[in-house]
Amino acid sequence: MDQKPLEFGIFLPIANNGWIISHNSPKYMPTYELNREVCQIAESIDFDFVLSMVKWRGYGGDTRHWDFALESMTLMAGLAASTKKMQLYGSVQPLTFNPAVLAKMATTIDDISGGRFGINIVAGWAKHEYDQLGVWPGDEFFDYRYDYAEEWVTIVKSLWATGECTFHGKFFDIEECTSLPMPSRMPGIVTAGASERGLQFALDHCSVQFGSTKDPVIKAQMEARGIKQYSSFPIIHADTDAEAQRIQQWYQDGTDDSAKAGQLKAASADKNGTTATLIRTRIEGGGDKLQNNVPALKSLVGSAETIAEKIRSYYNEGLVDGMLFTFPDFVKGMEFFAAEVMPKLESMGLPVGRNKKLVAA
Repeated sequence: MDQKPLEFGIFLPIANNGWIISHNSPKYMPTYELNREVCQIAESIDFDFVLSMVKWRGYGGDTRHWDFALESMTLMAGLAASTKKMQLYGSVQPLTFNPAVLAKMATTIDDISGGRFGINIVAGWAKHEYDQLGVWPGDEFFDYRYDYAEEWVTIVKSLWATGECTFHGKFFDIEECTSLPMPSRMPGIVTAGASERGLQFALDHCSVQFGSTKDPVIKAQMEARGIKQYSSFPIIHADTDAEAQRIQQWYQDGTDDSAKAGQLKAASADKNGTTATLIRTRIEGGGDKLQNNVPALKSLVGSAETIAEKIRSYYNEGLVDGMLFTFPDFVKGMEFFAAEVMPKLESMGLPVGRNKKLVAA
């Protein structure tokens, strides 16, 4: 089997209480110190990247889920100065930043990081976030969001590549715009679009498609264009599988239904969007109560041995190029992964951590 390196990343805790909507899961506020500590642990065991989401408004409820969130781009600027090796991805919704402003912001973070920065483009299904900011153009935006994002990213990439741009489109009218200096190299671009239009956007403009697809035609096209596929994997660990499963059930038993209702209300505005439809289906149908944005089969629940075996099975199946992890408690989770899981993966000969460097050599 071709020993293709498997990339590991962290979906940073940029919003309160992480990715579990439950009264019973660990509670914390997002801080720079927390995110820096998580990044430094990840770097110490040769993780490849971190990604911070963008969230302008949460879902409320008893736990006030995601009501408290840091801003992604400025957080990544701070993390760029306190890390040395990892790729850093900040997230941006095109409605919230002029493309020329964002291009210069990204160039600045590229300079701080020494060429390790990229952006995750969120086309925008969450109307409740952008309506409150006064930038929502109307519900017809649901239908043309990727057309808007395409013009936006075309301007950004032009400024990165040449330092100047003249562009006359349907949504943007820019004449002889300059942006100097240019970044040290073209920053990577990520998108999580899963619709046909979203996947085409990834093929045309991105270096990473977040979420992965099983469509063999799309996968072949992405591989031919060097586009990597990442997917997120929540981890719940304990000394034994039985204890980890008990903890998972405890979190599910404590589901904050009022926050779930807020999420359902937000997702109900976008009637046809893939992400919003997925969220509605899982909430209304019971689905994966632990993690609305990740299928239950992707949850890594168990002992260190079980988690390592599951990661090996995903690698052997060749479904993803990178795995983006979340934890109920990020610091304890990363410490567990570093001490218990990484040595097992390396002893299995998987191309991760130190073994990845041997494979690359």
